Amino acid sequence: LRRAATAATALTMAVSLAACGEAGSGKEDKADNKTIGLLLPESRTTRYEAFDYPLIKAKVQELCGDCKINYKNAAENVSTQKQQFDDLVSSGVKVIILDAVDSGATKSWVDGAEKKGVKVVAYDRLAEGNVAAYVSFDNEKIGKLQGEGIVQALGDKAEHLFAHMFETMRGPGMQGMDGWLEDMDR
Repeated sequence: LRRAATAATALTMAVSLAACGEAGSGKEDKADNKTIGLLLPESRTTRYEAFDYPLIKAKVQELCGDCKINYKNAAENVSTQKQQFDDLVSSGVKVIILDAVDSGATKSWVDGAEKKGVKVVAYDRLAEGNVAAYVSFDNEKIGKLQGEGIVQALGDKAEHLFAHMFETMRGPGMQGMDGWLEDMDR
């Protein structure tokens, strides 16, 4: 559900930005302003191919029936993603949703795209550079929900297991974690 909500937010922003192109200006673009670039970082983790891409594609179709997704996966290679990004900019897309392989490597790409009128929506990881928007997950809430799910699944065994785990975590090397652990004890 969280993936769907995050993907929907990113897509709503992307479709809105794509619609704000120069439609009706009389200028001919290489792209029709209704193609959205989608760059995901890798395919080893099933979430990108099994969830993110299909959810984003479906949401684009729902929000804009004549919009298209130009999807690329970088296979964990920064150089590949840079080439994919440049290809999308050269093709005339007006919006790129970018989940960067290395967010620190993106500043010149994003800033260069902005100068050419291309909006970049950073997705999942904040890309460096002047992004038009950033959409991600609430990691603390996700952790809380995961913890609650574990407690529910463990039932009566949860209290003993977590008490032992927290005592173990208070050992050497865990200095500075007391505030976090106190929150967890609640």
